[in-house]
Amino acid sequence: TNINGMNSSLKRILKNCRIISPFSKQEYIDNGYILIDKGKISDVGKIFTDESGVEIFDLKGKTVIPGLINAHTHLYSVLACGMPAPHNTPFNFNEILDEVWWKLDRALNEDSVKASLEYGLMNNLKNGTTTVIDHHSSPSIIPGSLSLLAKTGNDMGLNLATAFEISDRNGEYIFNKSLEENLENYENYFNNQFVCPLIGLHASF
Repeated sequence: TNINGMNSSLKRILKNCRIISPFSKQEYIDNGYILIDKGKISDVGKIFTDESGVEIFDLKGKTVIPGLINAHTHLYSVLACGMPAPHNTPFNFNEILDEVWWKLDRALNEDSVKASLEYGLMNNLKNGTTTVIDHHSSPSIIPGSLSLLAKTGNDMGLNLATAFEISDRNGEYIFNKSLEENLENYENYFNNQFVCPLIGLHASF
């Protein structure tokens, strides 16, 4: 579990909680505890007796489950919620892409990309998701966009799989820049335990 925002030198105990862990030997514990030592879960059980030198969090009967995985998302598009309808009504999938999503991704700048990533990741985290597989597209802001995503996720304590859309629809220059961003992302994060760099191919019409 990535808990970068916490002081990993402290021991913490989450107590008085229902624990549901489907892939553990004990799948359900009522009124249990979770011990976190040096930034990692070190023990889970029913009764914890020695609370000396431990920071205690009483969860008051709340349910704890393993972090969820969002297996497919496009964080760059989350600010589309509430966006006005397109001027021309689309009637098929290609027209929806052309009239809505491709206009949106071309219009993104650095500020709107950052706001999209922060808002999208925050919503994932609030809903119990701790791992996000994201396919990014911002043809006007390519270099460094995946590093911005990785940093934003790391600041929030999320695990990420990242890729930049490689598509031929915006011409050869954008195609090559997108490929370079994926390769640079791989070089930067191939050995990072919280970021999994991928290569993204998408919507190559």
